[in-house]
Amino acid sequence: PFPRRKKVKNLEREKEFKKFMKVLNKLELAIPLVEALEQMPSYAKFLKELLTKKRKPLDDEMVSMTEECSAIIQRKLPQKKKDPG
Repeated sequence: PFPRRKKVKNLEREKEFKKFMKVLNKLELAIPLVEALEQMPSYAKFLKELLTKKRKPLDDEMVSMTEECSAIIQRKLPQKKKDPG
């Protein structure tokens, strides 16, 4: 209906995409390939949330981690637990 609105919207999308690509280019993952493949669904979900604007990237964002994630980053294996049943 209004060509001007569409043009402005496209410019905004282009700016957002450039900003996203800038952040993505700075992203570094230093984990073994097998672990990366095992965790691929969680990375895909995170990127999907970023792209659909359900999650906004913040500078210095604090992320709470589970024991398993913390163990992977520190390269420690969690202790085995006995069967509760």
